[in-house]
Amino acid sequence: DQTYFIHNIKKEQLPHLLFPIGGMKKTQVRELARKIKLPNAERKESMGLCFVGKIRLKEFLGQKLKPKKGLIIGQKGEILGQHEGLANYTIGQRQGIKVGASGPYFVFKKDMGANTLYVSNNPNDKRLFVREIQLHSVNWIGQDLRLKIKDLRLKGRYRHQGELVPLTIIKIKKDLYRVVFNKPQKAVASGQSLVLYKGKECVGGGVIV
Repeated sequence: DQTYFIHNIKKEQLPHLLFPIGGMKKTQVRELARKIKLPNAERKESMGLCFVGKIRLKEFLGQKLKPKKGLIIGQKGEILGQHEGLANYTIGQRQGIKVGASGPYFVFKKDMGANTLYVSNNPNDKRLFVREIQLHSVNWIGQDLRLKIKDLRLKGRYRHQGELVPLTIIKIKKDLYRVVFNKPQKAVASGQSLVLYKGKECVGGGVIV
């Protein structure tokens, strides 16, 4: 299911799109690729930045941004070490936080103004969870739900292959929406996509503020 990545396709574009292998499983695609002798039939699946070549995300960002080191602060306000640039971390991240202390640690806040990273070694720290978020750059497809946006009950996911969670979405003003999850959600980060579903149908999505 690739709807998480293509939720922002415009409604008027859909009649002109073809997804020739959209109804096939990966095993079937591999089998067909072998049958017609495609050169990439046995190629390993890419889970990284496949569109920029064989390079890690940290190295890619390092080419585009000048990393600025800053403090890593623990959940009690103690200094744990130095980070290698806030762009290298996301909310909820566990790997790559090198503080040499008892862990693992999870990122619960990034203070861009102070260039400070805040972490907790409690995976259930309440600061890792949110009940409400705001959404912008929302694209509605399929059913015209933008006309029924007052307390609209849908389901959504905020990461690929994440669980579909019940929520209510309320329009605040043009291109800005308030989203209330039925239950607090962990590690919801600014800049992630929240993709919306009515049953099994993807009805659109937007960017988390």
